Amino acid sequence: MVRKRYLGLLLVGTLLWSCAVDAPDVTAETESVEQAALSFPHGPVITRTHSIRIGRHGRVVARETFTVESLLRWPRRAILFLNGTPTTGDMFDIPIDGYRGRELLARRGFFAFTVDFEGSGDSTFPEDGFALTFDAHTAAMREVVDYIRSRRFVSRVDVLGEAEGGGVAAQLCADDVRIRSCTLSSMLYKTATDAFNEFFQSPGFRAMVFGAPQGYLDIPPELYFNVLVAAPPDVAAWTLATQPGRYSMGLIAEELAGMPAYDPTGARVPGLIIRGELDQNAPASDTLELAQDYGAIGGAAPATIVSIPGAMMQPRLEAAPHNEQFWAAVLAFIDP
Repeated sequence: MVRKRYLGLLLVGTLLWSCAVDAPDVTAETESVEQAALSFPHGPVITRTHSIRIGRHGRVVARETFTVESLLRWPRRAILFLNGTPTTGDMFDIPIDGYRGRELLARRGFFAFTVDFEGSGDSTFPEDGFALTFDAHTAAMREVVDYIRSRRFVSRVDVLGEAEGGGVAAQLCADDVRIRSCTLSSMLYKTATDAFNEFFQSPGFRAMVFGAPQGYLDIPPELYFNVLVAAPPDVAAWTLATQPGRYSMGLIAEELAGMPAYDPTGARVPGLIIRGELDQNAPASDTLELAQDYGAIGGAAPATIVSIPGAMMQPRLEAAPHNEQFWAAVLAFIDP
């Protein structure tokens, strides 16, 4: 009984110490503690919001979720989710059962972070939205990774990137000092499908992107059709209620100007690519080319491909079993 009481006090003390050491840090602006439902055996799930300085004038807002298991696991593990555009980091932690990515990884013993890229969400909006390129975001995410490593005593961070966020992740993974593994999903590399080009390379769409005032557009709900084509109604409703807004067009403009818009060849860590079998944007041949080019110069082995039968571009946003198969593939790769 004494040992159990001591262990309980130790766990509580560790949790309070973590909160206490973070309190003076001016980059941690807000904190919320969400008590898990009694049906969960792992105790509280803690979610924090961080404002992280980028360069001289920029800041990105990151949200972190962790558990007691995250604090006690050794060596510690952390994962950074990088979303596609035009969405915010919250797209990786939708408050619907089966779609809470941060919580899923936190319960696995990770410190799980999402981030609003500059030019989106709660982060800063530089004067020129077109300047927020793949290279610019890659440099910014190195600073975010360093923040995570120093704050959570993590040696290297796993990265999971989706769509444009996957392009940033692929470049970030050229650094095997900071990064442990690279998971990419919903990727378009060099060759799009005819269906994709018919809309996104149309004169009207190109004129809208390249003519965006100061490189920013107010994205209406109608433009999420490609993201939500196979999403369940509740996921689609949440997305359409929360994601439309003002976004930098830097990444999209780079893609429209010519693919590939990002460079995966420098990767130096193990890579996994998850695709939906029926991806409406990228043919299987494009995914294969990305896998073969991954690490071709940096020295990583070609990336492994996992194809989810019957899924479309974003299996993570689809109904079970596709979303479950997505997370099963991620966990089998980063935490077998």
